[in-house]
Amino acid sequence: MDVWDVASFPEPVIEALRAVDGAFVAHTLNVTQNRYEPDPTDEPRRLGLDVIARTMAGVTIRAWHYGRLCADEVELLMREGLWPTSQHRRNMRLRTRQDAGDLTSDDVASLTACCELNTDSFGVKDGAVFMTSTPRHPEEDYVCSLLASWGGEALARPRAGTPLGQRLALIGEPAVLEIALPFDLLPDWRQGLVVEAIEGGWLARQGCGVTENGRDLHVIEPLAPERILRVLRPCDHDFHTLGKSYPTAAVCLSPDGALRR
Repeated sequence: MDVWDVASFPEPVIEALRAVDGAFVAHTLNVTQNRYEPDPTDEPRRLGLDVIARTMAGVTIRAWHYGRLCADEVELLMREGLWPTSQHRRNMRLRTRQDAGDLTSDDVASLTACCELNTDSFGVKDGAVFMTSTPRHPEEDYVCSLLASWGGEALARPRAGTPLGQRLALIGEPAVLEIALPFDLLPDWRQGLVVEAIEGGWLARQGCGVTENGRDLHVIEPLAPERILRVLRPCDHDFHTLGKSYPTAAVCLSPDGALRR
């Protein structure tokens, strides 16, 4: 299921949306007309969102993970799956790149010392796998930055603009993971974001409500290898059409990932 494509919704979700459609539409119209007054349509809408959340139990949604990977890392992903970020796994990746000759021991020491995981006191990155619910084209500004340098934000960002940062841009190649993500694996508040995106797509198809830009998602446990449907790289045609004509329904998305009206 693509949360931005109503045509991909399972029939139970469609039936639930039809049942709560009146509450969603009333809330949208009321917010538009009376945005500075108490909203009597808020509670029915919240109840409607709860209905959709319960219906989503057991549903698998499609998500996308962007990064820069070496060939051996892709092989490892397809064999062992995608694991949450941690200092231990960071150190393993760094040692592998040092053994491969991509990094020196000084490079590894420098990257480790400045890694954003060291000061991630709120656990924003440590222990999580981040994805997006909407396919974004590799040349979009933010996406491009994720694909430009090996090591991801935690390792590469602190070294941006340095000679070491320039060398990180030469390691590996851009890669986009297409993931089959069980809705039930998401933390509750991320499930809520998915349900709101479903609501937005449903309303947008009727010509009301705000357009949707997708949602950032994360899980805190490993994703098994079979959850990785594809690894798209520059040698793949679909890599270059991602978010435009791949998947096919992406033609309904505007350049920034929002739904077209």
